[in-house]
Amino acid sequence: MNERILVIDDEYLVLDAVKAALRETDIVVETASTPEEGIRLFRKSPNGYLSILVDNQYKQENQKVEVLGPMVVKEIRKLNPQVQVVMLSGDYSSEALNSWREAGTDKYLWKPFKKEQLLAYVELAREQKRKIEELCEDSEDFYANQRERMAMDKLGVIGISKAMGEVALKAFDHAKRDITVLLFGETGTGKEVFAKGIHKNSMQAKSEFISVDCTRYKDKTDLFESEMFGHVKGAFTGADRNRIGFVEAANGGTLFLDEIHHLSPDAQAKLLRLIQNRSIVRVGEHKETPVEFRLIVAAKPCLKTMVEVGTFLPDLFFRIYELDLLIPTLNERKEDIKPLILHFLKKHNNEKELSFAQGAYFELKKHDWPGNVRELEMVIKKSIINTKDEKVMAKDLCLESIEQRNSDLSIYTMKTLEEKQLRERTKLVLRALTLCESNKKHAADMLDMKRSTMIDFLKKQDLMNISNNEAKVLLSSI
Repeated sequence: MNERILVIDDEYLVLDAVKAALRETDIVVETASTPEEGIRLFRKSPNGYLSILVDNQYKQENQKVEVLGPMVVKEIRKLNPQVQVVMLSGDYSSEALNSWREAGTDKYLWKPFKKEQLLAYVELAREQKRKIEELCEDSEDFYANQRERMAMDKLGVIGISKAMGEVALKAFDHAKRDITVLLFGETGTGKEVFAKGIHKNSMQAKSEFISVDCTRYKDKTDLFESEMFGHVKGAFTGADRNRIGFVEAANGGTLFLDEIHHLSPDAQAKLLRLIQNRSIVRVGEHKETPVEFRLIVAAKPCLKTMVEVGTFLPDLFFRIYELDLLIPTLNERKEDIKPLILHFLKKHNNEKELSFAQGAYFELKKHDWPGNVRELEMVIKKSIINTKDEKVMAKDLCLESIEQRNSDLSIYTMKTLEEKQLRERTKLVLRALTLCESNKKHAADMLDMKRSTMIDFLKKQDLMNISNNEAKVLLSSI
């Protein structure tokens, strides 16, 4: 079956010019003179076209010219996020370019266009189609579940795996509901991507999305209160002006609290009151200010254990546990590595057309990914820098330096690093012990550590019989 492209343009000279440029190829050119007709044709066969050429402006029956190109592109992207989309226009302004990029346009052809440029774009579309077909070979379910693919596209989640598709579909189906979402997942799995995707598809989509990293508030309840709820001038030393907090900034929108398990018990109590009362009191002020927002929180799976051992408030946990989503690790969805490669190549490579050799891809698939998608993105960025040709080879990946990053350190640097790691680990263990009233099993569970591993560590550091008060004193001195 011959390859097809679709041209949506109200100028017959342009339609004829495209047909003439592709006359010597085997490509079938289908045309539409209105956006409605073009979208209708594409909807009949969303996976059947090699490329879509879209005019930016269209003359209406009243002779008024309307800019409809970005709207057409968005509709096409909803039906097929992979197909190549080329904008046809004579508008060179930065405003037009930005609107096309935001809509999802891949390439641009300036009128009057050159035949050679159109042919080059067609070849790029063929190469992209070939890569996508390779992805299909990795997963029988790549096109099997249209709803999961649609949900991932709507949320901005990159992948083809069933594991990610199921989570995305659940997130999308509940995005418009006024419920709190709790995202579980390891570092680098994409919890914030999901949070932004849920916001984008929620009733709050036109309002602010405020993201807060709760790791900065470890044992800093005053900082938490000031930054979350705001403060008035003179509330404390350095408060030289009134400042609204993150909660007030998110009023009417979405508040995303990442790594919530790092909050201290006092900060947890203040957050619980916020959720219950839907009002804030700025630091240094006494009146309450009502607020309304959609809450999304993220944590590591150890949060449930923290509730069991009493280091995370059960009342707060059940307030945020209305809808829970577990984001799979990259090791649990390695079939997503290929589409992620394509995504990161497009995101970070602006100079040359790159592809990955099969050997390089196999090395990536074999690799253990402790840093998940965030680590993969870093590897791709380094590969773009390292490769000298148009194909990334296994030697360009820098995977060895990731897996064996300590092997090249000098003895002095290694010793310093080991001392720092030992000090940090000791602090974590002591803190867990104090929070768990010296119960070693509970402390080990909190840290996702085997009890035997903790016992061995305490013995080596001569801390096996340390009391709760002694642990607090030692912790304050480290």
